[in-house]
Amino acid sequence: MAIYGAKVLKPTHLLNTKCGSLWERGSDDSKRKDAADIKFLPGWFADEGRRIPSGTKDRAEVPNVTDVFVAEFVKHHGGQSLWNEVFN
Repeated sequence: MAIYGAKVLKPTHLLNTKCGSLWERGSDDSKRKDAADIKFLPGWFADEGRRIPSGTKDRAEVPNVTDVFVAEFVKHHGGQSLWNEVFN
């Protein structure tokens, strides 16, 4: 997708990629940066009025956003209400 002429990953693809790699990152700094990106994205979706409920094309684009992933992520980084708002 292009924004102002720059090619960027679609937000759902970015979220999926970050969620898929977070726990495998080598350094704590990389994990912190990925976690910050992941924490930002549900807020962005909410601000844009985007919802990603089960059974939709957008939901199919984020297979790494599982209930297990969200529970573990929220345990360490918070943000449960945003995840609920966007993904339910």
